[in-house]
Amino acid sequence: LGLGDAQWLLRDRQAALDSYRNGAQAAQQADDPWVEGFCLRQTGVILLEQDEVDQAAEAAERAIEVFRGADEKRGTGMALLTLANCHSARSDHGEAIERSREAVRLFTSIDDRWSVAWANCHLGLALTESGAHAEALGVYEDALEVFREFGNKRNQARALIGIAEAQHPLGHLPEARRSYTAAAEILQSLEDPQTADLLQRLQHLNTALNEQ
Repeated sequence: LGLGDAQWLLRDRQAALDSYRNGAQAAQQADDPWVEGFCLRQTGVILLEQDEVDQAAEAAERAIEVFRGADEKRGTGMALLTLANCHSARSDHGEAIERSREAVRLFTSIDDRWSVAWANCHLGLALTESGAHAEALGVYEDALEVFREFGNKRNQARALIGIAEAQHPLGHLPEARRSYTAAAEILQSLEDPQTADLLQRLQHLNTALNEQ
């Protein structure tokens, strides 16, 4: 599992996939559902990155089954979010929203506030994709508050981008510009390559504001 994580972070997806699959098999033999579940969940994450959506969903569903069998609520929630992403990839926004809400409820039940915020970012994205921008704005703002309490800069930027993406279609263009700017400043301080994309979005937004 650890080797797979390292390979995944180095963007060596095939090596990571092999490690996660071997890890899941070894963990099953060792009767370790926590490791098995997270190996399966990460297998789903990589398969989804490779646009193999059906196989990714199968891995996520298997992870959920393993975690539930062990009453591992946080693992179940994380696998539900992977499954939600699979539904989003199929444009099945209703299922993506429901699976994300289920994860939020699980994380809330174990008082895991960071994971609630993480799940709210998934929920916010599914709501935005479904056109429920006002509700998306609210859950992203909740996530941002928690990430600020934890001092988690990268996920503050993630929540701010989500906020901006919800504000823009609501016609809140000056507010969206502020949110994108705040996110860009954070990512720039982290030397994140996503900064360039955000600056481009800001340029388009400034053009739209100037034309008003």
